[in-house]
Amino acid sequence: GKPVVISNTGAGLLQVTDLVFSGPQAAYFALAGGQPTDFTIAPGGQVAVDVLFRPTAQQIENDAALTVTSTDPDRPSTVVALAAE
Repeated sequence: GKPVVISNTGAGLLQVTDLVFSGPQAAYFALAGGQPTDFTIAPGGQVAVDVLFRPTAQQIENDAALTVTSTDPDRPSTVVALAAE
Protein backbone atom coordinates (compact mmCIF):
# COMPACT_ATOMS: atom_id res chain seq x y z
CA GLY A 1 0.00 0.00 0.00
CA LYS A 2 0.84 3.66 -0.15
CA PRO A 3 0.29 6.01 2.76
CA VAL A 4 -1.94 9.05 2.51
CA VAL A 5 -0.71 11.43 5.22
CA ILE A 6 -3.31 13.53 7.03
CA SER A 7 -1.85 16.43 9.01
CA ASN A 8 -3.35 18.61 11.71
CA THR A 9 -2.01 22.15 11.27
CA GLY A 10 -4.50 23.65 13.72
CA ALA A 11 -4.22 24.42 17.42
CA GLY A 12 -6.90 21.94 18.56
CA LEU A 13 -7.56 18.24 18.20
CA LEU A 14 -8.70 17.15 14.74
CA GLN A 15 -11.24 14.35 14.69
CA VAL A 16 -11.35 12.43 11.41
CA THR A 17 -14.83 10.95 11.19
CA ASP A 18 -14.87 9.12 7.84
CA LEU A 19 -12.72 7.98 4.89
CA VAL A 20 -14.61 7.25 1.64
CA PHE A 21 -13.40 6.30 -1.85
CA SER A 22 -15.14 7.64 -4.95
CA GLY A 23 -14.45 8.08 -8.65
CA PRO A 24 -14.19 5.90 -11.77
CA GLN A 25 -12.05 3.11 -10.27
CA ALA A 26 -12.90 3.61 -6.58
CA ALA A 27 -13.55 -0.14 -6.22
CA TYR A 28 -9.86 -0.79 -6.99
CA PHE A 29 -8.71 1.12 -3.89
CA ALA A 30 -9.17 0.00 -0.29
CA LEU A 31 -7.98 0.77 3.19
CA ALA A 32 -5.53 -1.69 4.69
CA GLY A 33 -7.06 -4.20 7.07
CA GLY A 34 -7.56 -2.73 10.52
CA GLN A 35 -7.26 0.87 9.31
CA PRO A 36 -9.75 2.90 11.37
CA THR A 37 -11.95 5.46 9.62
CA ASP A 38 -12.50 7.43 12.83
CA PHE A 39 -9.47 8.75 14.74
CA THR A 40 -8.02 11.85 16.40
CA ILE A 41 -4.89 13.78 15.39
CA ALA A 42 -3.14 15.97 17.95
CA PRO A 43 -2.22 19.58 17.07
CA GLY A 44 0.87 19.56 14.82
CA GLY A 45 0.55 15.79 14.39
CA GLN A 46 -0.11 13.57 11.43
CA VAL A 47 -1.46 10.10 10.68
CA ALA A 48 -0.55 7.91 7.71
CA VAL A 49 -3.59 6.12 6.28
CA ASP A 50 -2.55 2.97 4.40
CA VAL A 51 -4.31 2.80 1.01
CA LEU A 52 -4.09 -0.38 -1.05
CA PHE A 53 -4.46 -0.67 -4.82
CA ARG A 54 -6.20 -3.90 -5.86
CA PRO A 55 -7.35 -3.79 -9.47
CA THR A 56 -9.80 -6.44 -10.67
CA ALA A 57 -9.33 -5.51 -14.35
CA GLN A 58 -6.47 -4.14 -16.38
CA GLN A 59 -6.71 -0.43 -17.01
CA ILE A 60 -4.01 1.92 -18.26
CA GLU A 61 -4.92 4.54 -15.71
CA ASN A 62 -6.82 4.05 -12.48
CA ASP A 63 -8.24 7.19 -10.92
CA ALA A 64 -10.20 7.63 -7.72
CA ALA A 65 -10.45 10.01 -4.80
CA LEU A 66 -10.33 9.62 -1.04
CA THR A 67 -12.62 12.02 0.82
CA VAL A 68 -11.52 12.73 4.39
CA THR A 69 -14.34 14.05 6.59
CA SER A 70 -13.27 15.74 9.82
CA THR A 71 -14.06 18.36 12.42
CA ASP A 72 -11.89 20.96 10.63
CA PRO A 73 -14.04 24.12 10.68
CA ASP A 74 -12.41 25.51 7.50
CA ARG A 75 -12.37 22.27 5.48
CA PRO A 76 -14.71 19.65 6.94
CA SER A 77 -14.31 17.60 3.78
CA THR A 78 -10.98 17.24 1.95
CA VAL A 79 -10.56 15.30 -1.30
CA VAL A 80 -7.26 13.53 -2.04
CA ALA A 81 -6.76 12.43 -5.66
CA LEU A 82 -5.51 8.87 -6.14
CA ALA A 83 -3.95 7.39 -9.27
CA ALA A 84 -2.23 4.09 -10.00
CA GLU A 85 -1.05 2.05 -12.96
